[in-house]
Amino acid sequence: MPNKQCLAECVGLWLAEGNNKCDNELTFTNSSPELIKHFHKTLAPIYPNKNIRVYTYSKTGNADSPINNVAVKRYFDTRARKPYFIWRLASVEVMRKWKLLVSEFLQDISLHADILRGFFAGEGNIKTGEHNNRTLRIAQKQQKEFIDNLLTTLGITSVFRGSDRAYDMTGKWNWDIFHRYKLADLHPDKKQKFHLAYNTYKEAHYRAHHIRDELMRILVNSHTTEELSHLFNRSSSRIAEILIELKKKRLVKVFRVRSKSYWILTSQATVIISSIKQRYLNLLDRNPHTTTELAKCIRVTPRSVSKRLRELEKLKLITRDGDKKWKLLRSEKKITVI
Repeated sequence: MPNKQCLAECVGLWLAEGNNKCDNELTFTNSSPELIKHFHKTLAPIYPNKNIRVYTYSKTGNADSPINNVAVKRYFDTRARKPYFIWRLASVEVMRKWKLLVSEFLQDISLHADILRGFFAGEGNIKTGEHNNRTLRIAQKQQKEFIDNLLTTLGITSVFRGSDRAYDMTGKWNWDIFHRYKLADLHPDKKQKFHLAYNTYKEAHYRAHHIRDELMRILVNSHTTEELSHLFNRSSSRIAEILIELKKKRLVKVFRVRSKSYWILTSQATVIISSIKQRYLNLLDRNPHTTTELAKCIRVTPRSVSKRLRELEKLKLITRDGDKKWKLLRSEKKITVI
């Protein structure tokens, strides 16, 4: 059974772009291969051995399905600017149970952010224009109670404009809520556009120590200096300056992998290494080796091997015994390979 978050996202996707008037088949239509994959990966385990099909539509009529091992039918659509796909599961019983699940999820306030994330992936868009105009929109022919409830639960203020057939959401507080709950992050293109627009808010909007505090929250997972620079819309040198101060206080640590700096909280028992170093660890996991033996196995010079081994020794992942053989140290630390 998939986790409720993924299932709630699929409820939102279906509410946005599924055929909710049909009682004999569960369908989802979208042009994003990633969303089709997400929908299939989440729902297929719930309905095993069911007759799932994917229909592809394109100008050429030969678009491939984003999903493997599923029956595919290809069609022409001369109006299609890019290929789009329909995921279909034909079953009256499945549809009956699905509609009950949708109703149940809409009543669960704890799932409203996940449902809205899915719904925005299907019907949402980000509009930017002159004079720093930034608007989050949800396309709808008419105002709907369940959308109003989702927005109200999360504290999002909106205006429904019948002439534009859309809910409009402006103001940085709304963007902050979208950012906090990652409401625009399910659709890859919308995610990129949202963060580009969100990062254009002036630096004055950041309170004192905002970046430092956010870094302490974000760095439970590793990030490069460049990634953090893009996220906060600051120069790499400014981000590095803050990170170095945190490192001096032993709050964060840094690992150099392929000429990039990867930062993570010191409290995270994690070591970040390259795939090359992982190869050394795999060899030493089998048997202890001398530097020369490793050089022959990996087919590089002993000098190069010695350098890698010293780096791994400094990370306390290996040690050298009295026979001058390197061996693996058992560690509680999580090893992340980049």
